[in-house]
Amino acid sequence: MNWFLFQVYISTRSGAHVINRVGHHGLPFDTLLFRRYLYQLLDILPYQFLSWLLETAYLDLQFDQKMYTVKPNHWVFSKDPVLNDHFGSKLLSGAVVQKPNIQRFTENGVIFEGDKEVTECDVVIMATGYTWKFPFLEEHILKTEEG
Repeated sequence: MNWFLFQVYISTRSGAHVINRVGHHGLPFDTLLFRRYLYQLLDILPYQFLSWLLETAYLDLQFDQKMYTVKPNHWVFSKDPVLNDHFGSKLLSGAVVQKPNIQRFTENGVIFEGDKEVTECDVVIMATGYTWKFPFLEEHILKTEEG
């Protein structure tokens, strides 16, 4: 029987807010948080304050993003968060190892920023972003600004 051992690395330039799908008392996170009052607060208070409040009072209690070095360099309401129940356990168990930015590619691997040695790899998956498309809508219905 052949056993293939592999290591998964993840590298992100801007980090990500990781939110579990299951929230307090086992209820869906979006049901608990995204209510009418939140949208009213967004109209009254600056989004940076509400982001800070959500990050410190809820998100960091669920998943200490600083401990796993996935702390993003943006506020939670600035970009779409990552909804994932398994990311923390994969980092904790070592199944996924977080690395800094890729400095450069070599013939048989990559060199991460701060590393001197080549990390050998067989596959690199680059996810550089996404594009919102709604082909079923007429063009004048949806206004797009800066992507």
